Amino acid sequence: PPECFLSMGGRFTDYDLTESRLDARFPVREEYLNPYGIMQGGFVVAAADNTIGPLSMLVDTPSVTRTLESTYFRPVLAEYGVIDVTARLTGREGRRLQFSAEVRAPDGTRCTVVTATHLRLPSG
Repeated sequence: PPECFLSMGGRFTDYDLTESRLDARFPVREEYLNPYGIMQGGFVVAAADNTIGPLSMLVDTPSVTRTLESTYFRPVLAEYGVIDVTARLTGREGRRLQFSAEVRAPDGTRCTVVTATHLRLPSG
């Protein structure tokens, strides 16, 4: 895994390459919290991006992120202790790869959805 994945305390929990899916878990650390005791949105998205990136390496040739969008449904509370991220490859078209990732609380409550478009790097 990339160093940024490790520095966030991430660990992979499951994968299914036939489904193009990768699951990871990240701690909700005190230094990630805003003044309201909620995980700052950038760290939530970083956890999702840190799951999509390794999945992209498993399912296709090298690629880079072109766009990344997030939709927040519920805040990630400090009391959760961890968040679970499930990333999936959702489409391929030409050089473009489409991904989505759901960020969930330990009880399964959906907190955030992140979508990403990657571009395959030219070979050679």
